[in-house]
Amino acid sequence: MTTTVDSTETSYILTVIGIYDNSSTATTAQMMSNASNPQNNIYTRLTTTNTIKGETDKLDSAVYALSNPEKIDNFVKEVKSEIDTDTYFVTSSDEIYEQMLSPLNNISSIA
Repeated sequence: MTTTVDSTETSYILTVIGIYDNSSTATTAQMMSNASNPQNNIYTRLTTTNTIKGETDKLDSAVYALSNPEKIDNFVKEVKSEIDTDTYFVTSSDEIYEQMLSPLNNISSIA
């Protein structure tokens, strides 16, 4: 892998230790966006990503999967109490789900 940071090109050797296989079929909208295809994600340590980007102690985003969906509200509340909410934001899958449903609900009310 080769990256350019501050006009300096650097090569890194990364070892693939697993390949993600998704058995579900993608929707037309998902096929249009490579970023939304889970098979295009690379999972690595934060230190590796920061080294490649030429940064330290920086996180662009994080995704947490909770084993108990009933704990989502408590988790979000706890995270918000620990971060600067003027700079960072927290969303839950319920919020994302509701955002996705909103346009569909609007269309169904027109029909």
